[in-house]
Amino acid sequence: KHNKGFYMQGFEVVAILLLFGCAMARNLIMRPAAIHFPGKATPAFSGIWMLLASFCLLPFYYPLLLEALPSIQTNPAIVLVSFAKGLFLWGSITLTQIIRRHSSSSAAFRSLLTVGLLAIFNAGLGEVLNFWQWSSVIVLSILGAAFLLHGHLKQLPQQAKYLFTILVFISALPGMTDQIVITQTNWYVQFILSTISLCIISAVINRDLSVFKKAFSHKVCFMAGATWGVTEVIILMLLVTYVPVTVGAAAMAMSVPTVMLISSLRWKEGRWWEQALFGSTAYVAAIPLFIL
Repeated sequence: KHNKGFYMQGFEVVAILLLFGCAMARNLIMRPAAIHFPGKATPAFSGIWMLLASFCLLPFYYPLLLEALPSIQTNPAIVLVSFAKGLFLWGSITLTQIIRRHSSSSAAFRSLLTVGLLAIFNAGLGEVLNFWQWSSVIVLSILGAAFLLHGHLKQLPQQAKYLFTILVFISALPGMTDQIVITQTNWYVQFILSTISLCIISAVINRDLSVFKKAFSHKVCFMAGATWGVTEVIILMLLVTYVPVTVGAAAMAMSVPTVMLISSLRWKEGRWWEQALFGSTAYVAAIPLFIL
Protein backbone atom coordinates (compact mmCIF):
# COMPACT_ATOMS: atom_id res chain seq x y z
CA LYS A 1 0.00 0.00 0.00
CA HIS A 2 2.92 2.35 0.65
CA ASN A 3 3.52 2.55 -3.11
CA LYS A 4 0.08 4.02 -3.77
CA GLY A 5 0.95 7.39 -2.32
CA PHE A 6 -0.91 9.50 0.18
CA TYR A 7 -4.12 9.78 -1.79
CA MET A 8 -6.16 7.07 -3.43
CA GLN A 9 -5.29 6.04 -6.94
CA GLY A 10 -7.68 6.73 -9.75
CA PHE A 11 -9.40 3.33 -9.88
CA GLU A 12 -10.13 3.50 -6.14
CA VAL A 13 -11.71 6.95 -6.53
CA VAL A 14 -13.79 5.64 -9.44
CA ALA A 15 -14.87 2.67 -7.31
CA ILE A 16 -16.00 4.98 -4.51
CA LEU A 17 -17.90 7.20 -6.94
CA LEU A 18 -19.64 4.15 -8.41
CA LEU A 19 -20.62 2.97 -4.93
CA PHE A 20 -21.91 6.46 -4.15
CA GLY A 21 -24.03 6.38 -7.32
CA CYS A 22 -25.42 2.93 -6.46
CA ALA A 23 -26.48 4.08 -3.01
CA MET A 24 -28.04 7.26 -4.38
CA ALA A 25 -30.05 5.32 -6.95
CA ARG A 26 -31.29 2.87 -4.32
CA ASN A 27 -32.36 5.55 -1.87
CA LEU A 28 -34.35 7.53 -4.42
CA ILE A 29 -35.82 4.84 -6.67
CA MET A 30 -36.88 2.49 -3.89
CA ARG A 31 -39.13 5.08 -2.23
CA PRO A 32 -42.12 4.72 -4.60
CA ALA A 33 -42.10 0.96 -3.91
CA ALA A 34 -42.12 1.70 -0.18
CA ILE A 35 -45.16 3.95 -0.60
CA HIS A 36 -47.22 1.65 -2.82
CA PHE A 37 -46.31 -1.84 -1.59
CA PRO A 38 -45.73 -3.63 1.74
CA GLY A 39 -42.13 -3.73 2.90
CA LYS A 40 -41.93 -7.51 2.48
CA ALA A 41 -42.74 -7.23 -1.24
CA THR A 42 -39.61 -5.30 -2.24
CA PRO A 43 -37.14 -8.15 -1.47
CA ALA A 44 -39.13 -10.22 -3.99
CA PHE A 45 -38.76 -7.53 -6.67
CA SER A 46 -35.07 -7.23 -5.86
CA GLY A 47 -34.42 -10.97 -5.61
CA ILE A 48 -35.99 -11.92 -8.94
CA TRP A 49 -33.96 -9.24 -10.74
CA MET A 50 -30.80 -10.42 -8.98
CA LEU A 51 -31.60 -13.96 -10.13
CA LEU A 52 -32.06 -12.73 -13.69
CA ALA A 53 -28.73 -10.89 -13.49
CA SER A 54 -26.96 -13.97 -12.14
CA PHE A 55 -28.22 -16.05 -15.10
CA CYS A 56 -27.19 -13.37 -17.61
CA LEU A 57 -23.70 -13.20 -16.11
CA LEU A 58 -23.23 -16.97 -15.85
CA PRO A 59 -21.63 -17.47 -19.31
CA PHE A 60 -19.03 -14.82 -18.46
CA TYR A 61 -18.33 -15.68 -14.83
CA TYR A 62 -18.79 -19.47 -14.80
CA PRO A 63 -14.99 -19.85 -14.38
CA LEU A 64 -15.29 -18.02 -11.06
CA LEU A 65 -17.61 -20.74 -9.78
CA LEU A 66 -15.12 -23.43 -10.79
CA GLU A 67 -12.30 -21.43 -9.24
CA ALA A 68 -14.15 -21.29 -5.92
CA LEU A 69 -14.95 -25.01 -5.70
CA PRO A 70 -11.77 -26.00 -3.82
CA SER A 71 -12.41 -23.37 -1.15
CA ILE A 72 -16.05 -24.45 -0.80
CA GLN A 73 -15.09 -28.12 -0.56
CA THR A 74 -12.52 -27.27 2.10
CA ASN A 75 -14.93 -25.05 4.01
CA PRO A 76 -18.60 -25.84 3.17
CA ALA A 77 -19.72 -23.30 5.78
CA ILE A 78 -19.07 -20.65 3.13
CA VAL A 79 -22.31 -21.70 1.45
CA LEU A 80 -24.23 -21.27 4.69
CA VAL A 81 -22.75 -17.81 5.19
CA SER A 82 -23.84 -16.81 1.67
CA PHE A 83 -27.34 -18.15 2.34
CA ALA A 84 -27.35 -16.20 5.60
CA LYS A 85 -26.72 -13.05 3.60
CA GLY A 86 -29.97 -13.69 1.74
CA LEU A 87 -31.80 -13.75 5.07
CA PHE A 88 -30.05 -10.61 6.29
CA LEU A 89 -30.78 -8.86 2.99
CA TRP A 90 -34.45 -9.77 3.28
CA GLY A 91 -34.62 -8.29 6.78
CA SER A 92 -32.65 -5.20 5.84
CA ILE A 93 -34.64 -4.42 2.68
CA THR A 94 -37.98 -5.05 4.39
CA LEU A 95 -37.26 -2.87 7.43
CA THR A 96 -35.72 -0.15 5.29
CA GLN A 97 -38.85 0.00 3.14
CA ILE A 98 -41.11 0.17 6.20
CA ILE A 99 -39.12 3.10 7.58
CA ARG A 100 -38.73 4.70 4.14
CA ARG A 101 -42.52 4.90 3.93
CA HIS A 102 -42.35 7.33 6.86
CA SER A 103 -38.96 8.94 6.29
CA SER A 104 -36.53 8.52 3.40
CA SER A 105 -33.88 10.52 5.25
CA SER A 106 -34.06 8.21 8.29
CA ALA A 107 -33.85 5.11 6.09
CA ALA A 108 -30.76 6.57 4.42
CA PHE A 109 -29.08 7.99 7.52
CA ARG A 110 -29.05 4.66 9.37
CA SER A 111 -26.20 3.66 7.06
CA LEU A 112 -23.89 5.98 9.01
CA LEU A 113 -24.47 4.00 12.19
CA THR A 114 -24.20 0.75 10.27
CA VAL A 115 -20.72 1.69 9.04
CA GLY A 116 -19.45 1.78 12.62
CA LEU A 117 -20.81 -1.66 13.44
CA LEU A 118 -19.52 -3.07 10.17
CA ALA A 119 -16.03 -1.71 10.85
CA ILE A 120 -15.97 -3.46 14.22
CA PHE A 121 -17.29 -6.75 12.82
CA ASN A 122 -14.91 -6.81 9.86
CA ALA A 123 -11.88 -5.79 11.92
CA GLY A 124 -12.38 -9.07 13.77
CA LEU A 125 -12.45 -10.83 10.39
CA GLY A 126 -9.12 -9.42 9.29
CA GLU A 127 -10.10 -6.28 7.41
CA VAL A 128 -7.47 -3.56 7.83
CA LEU A 129 -8.32 0.15 7.84
CA ASN A 130 -5.79 2.92 8.31
CA PHE A 131 -5.98 5.70 10.89
CA TRP A 132 -7.77 8.12 8.57
CA GLN A 133 -10.37 5.60 7.51
CA TRP A 134 -11.09 4.68 11.13
CA SER A 135 -11.39 8.38 11.94
CA SER A 136 -13.96 8.82 9.17
CA VAL A 137 -15.94 5.77 10.29
CA ILE A 138 -16.04 6.99 13.91
CA VAL A 139 -17.18 10.51 13.00
CA LEU A 140 -19.86 9.17 10.62
CA SER A 141 -21.13 6.89 13.40
CA ILE A 142 -21.29 9.82 15.82
CA LEU A 143 -23.32 11.75 13.25
CA GLY A 144 -25.67 8.79 12.99
CA ALA A 145 -26.15 8.82 16.75
CA ALA A 146 -26.78 12.57 16.68
CA PHE A 147 -29.45 12.06 14.04
CA LEU A 148 -31.17 9.63 16.38
CA LEU A 149 -31.50 12.40 18.93
CA HIS A 150 -32.05 15.49 16.79
CA GLY A 151 -32.91 14.49 13.21
CA HIS A 152 -36.19 13.69 11.47
CA LEU A 153 -36.25 10.28 13.19
CA LYS A 154 -37.40 11.89 16.44
CA GLN A 155 -40.68 12.85 14.72
CA LEU A 156 -41.52 9.26 13.76
CA PRO A 157 -43.82 6.88 15.71
CA GLN A 158 -42.21 4.89 18.51
CA GLN A 159 -42.60 1.65 16.56
CA ALA A 160 -40.61 3.11 13.66
CA LYS A 161 -37.83 4.06 16.09
CA TYR A 162 -37.66 0.47 17.38
CA LEU A 163 -37.51 -0.85 13.83
CA PHE A 164 -34.78 1.67 13.04
CA THR A 165 -32.65 0.35 15.89
CA ILE A 166 -33.06 -3.24 14.66
CA LEU A 167 -32.33 -2.12 11.09
CA VAL A 168 -29.01 -0.54 12.06
CA PHE A 169 -27.78 -3.89 13.37
CA ILE A 170 -29.22 -6.06 10.59
CA SER A 171 -27.86 -3.78 7.87
CA ALA A 172 -24.29 -4.44 9.03
CA LEU A 173 -24.63 -8.22 8.66
CA PRO A 174 -24.68 -8.50 4.82
CA GLY A 175 -21.39 -6.61 4.68
CA MET A 176 -19.92 -8.95 7.27
CA THR A 177 -20.85 -11.97 5.12
CA ASP A 178 -19.30 -10.23 2.10
CA GLN A 179 -16.02 -9.96 3.99
CA ILE A 180 -16.11 -13.66 4.88
CA VAL A 181 -17.22 -15.11 1.54
CA ILE A 182 -15.52 -12.84 -1.00
CA THR A 183 -12.12 -13.08 0.68
CA GLN A 184 -12.33 -16.89 0.53
CA THR A 185 -14.02 -17.31 -2.87
CA ASN A 186 -15.12 -14.41 -5.10
CA TRP A 187 -17.91 -11.90 -5.58
CA TYR A 188 -19.91 -14.02 -8.06
CA VAL A 189 -20.21 -16.93 -5.65
CA GLN A 190 -21.53 -14.56 -3.01
CA PHE A 191 -23.92 -12.98 -5.49
CA ILE A 192 -25.49 -16.15 -6.86
CA LEU A 193 -25.82 -17.99 -3.52
CA SER A 194 -27.24 -15.03 -1.60
CA THR A 195 -29.64 -14.37 -4.49
CA ILE A 196 -31.02 -17.91 -4.36
CA SER A 197 -31.47 -17.56 -0.61
CA LEU A 198 -33.23 -14.18 -0.94
CA CYS A 199 -35.65 -15.53 -3.56
CA ILE A 200 -36.52 -18.62 -1.48
CA ILE A 201 -37.16 -16.54 1.65
CA SER A 202 -39.26 -14.02 -0.32
CA ALA A 203 -41.35 -16.83 -1.82
CA VAL A 204 -41.98 -18.36 1.61
CA ILE A 205 -42.84 -15.03 3.24
CA ASN A 206 -45.05 -13.62 0.49
CA ARG A 207 -46.70 -16.96 -0.44
CA ASP A 208 -48.46 -15.25 -3.35
CA LEU A 209 -45.92 -15.76 -6.15
CA SER A 210 -47.63 -13.10 -8.28
CA VAL A 211 -45.44 -10.63 -6.40
CA PHE A 212 -42.52 -11.83 -8.53
CA LYS A 213 -44.47 -11.11 -11.73
CA LYS A 214 -44.96 -7.50 -10.64
CA ALA A 215 -41.20 -7.06 -10.81
CA PHE A 216 -41.63 -7.04 -14.60
CA SER A 217 -45.23 -5.92 -15.13
CA HIS A 218 -45.52 -2.95 -12.74
CA LYS A 219 -43.44 0.16 -13.44
CA VAL A 220 -42.64 0.92 -9.79
CA CYS A 221 -41.70 -2.70 -9.07
CA PHE A 222 -39.69 -2.88 -12.28
CA MET A 223 -37.65 0.19 -11.36
CA ALA A 224 -37.07 -0.96 -7.79
CA GLY A 225 -36.09 -4.51 -8.71
CA ALA A 226 -33.90 -3.61 -11.68
CA THR A 227 -32.12 -0.89 -9.72
CA TRP A 228 -31.37 -3.22 -6.84
CA GLY A 229 -30.23 -6.06 -9.10
CA VAL A 230 -27.86 -3.94 -11.17
CA THR A 231 -26.41 -2.05 -8.20
CA GLU A 232 -25.86 -5.29 -6.24
CA VAL A 233 -23.70 -6.62 -9.07
CA ILE A 234 -21.64 -3.43 -9.18
CA ILE A 235 -21.24 -3.27 -5.40
CA LEU A 236 -20.08 -6.86 -5.02
CA MET A 237 -17.65 -6.56 -7.94
CA LEU A 238 -15.97 -3.60 -6.23
CA LEU A 239 -15.88 -4.74 -2.61
CA VAL A 240 -12.69 -6.39 -1.34
CA THR A 241 -11.12 -6.34 -4.83
CA TYR A 242 -10.87 -2.56 -5.09
CA VAL A 243 -11.92 -1.16 -1.71
CA PRO A 244 -12.36 -2.72 1.75
CA VAL A 245 -15.96 -3.65 2.57
CA THR A 246 -16.18 -1.05 5.35
CA VAL A 247 -14.76 1.72 3.16
CA GLY A 248 -17.26 0.73 0.46
CA ALA A 249 -20.11 0.96 2.96
CA ALA A 250 -18.88 4.36 4.10
CA ALA A 251 -18.64 5.51 0.47
CA MET A 252 -22.28 4.52 -0.05
CA ALA A 253 -23.18 6.38 3.12
CA MET A 254 -21.84 9.52 1.42
CA SER A 255 -25.06 9.58 -0.61
CA VAL A 256 -26.97 10.31 2.60
CA PRO A 257 -26.46 14.13 2.64
CA THR A 258 -27.94 14.54 -0.83
CA VAL A 259 -30.81 12.15 -0.06
CA MET A 260 -31.58 14.07 3.13
CA LEU A 261 -31.77 17.40 1.33
CA ILE A 262 -33.95 15.94 -1.45
CA SER A 263 -36.20 14.31 1.18
CA SER A 264 -36.64 17.65 2.92
CA LEU A 265 -37.38 19.67 -0.22
CA ARG A 266 -39.47 17.09 -2.09
CA TRP A 267 -41.18 15.11 0.68
CA LYS A 268 -41.13 17.74 3.48
CA GLU A 269 -39.13 15.57 5.89
CA GLY A 270 -37.82 17.79 8.66
CA ARG A 271 -36.38 21.29 8.25
CA TRP A 272 -34.21 21.67 5.16
CA TRP A 273 -31.48 23.58 6.97
CA GLU A 274 -31.28 20.90 9.67
CA GLN A 275 -31.07 18.16 7.04
CA ALA A 276 -28.43 20.16 5.15
CA LEU A 277 -26.40 20.66 8.35
CA PHE A 278 -26.34 16.93 9.11
CA GLY A 279 -25.60 16.19 5.49
CA SER A 280 -22.76 18.65 4.93
CA THR A 281 -21.09 17.52 8.16
CA ALA A 282 -21.24 13.93 6.88
CA TYR A 283 -19.47 14.98 3.67
CA VAL A 284 -16.66 16.59 5.64
CA ALA A 285 -16.39 13.47 7.79
CA ALA A 286 -16.08 11.29 4.69
CA ILE A 287 -13.02 13.14 3.32
CA PRO A 288 -10.52 10.83 5.14
CA LEU A 289 -11.82 7.93 3.02
CA PHE A 290 -9.71 9.32 0.19
CA ILE A 291 -6.54 9.23 2.27
CA LEU A 292 -4.35 6.14 2.44
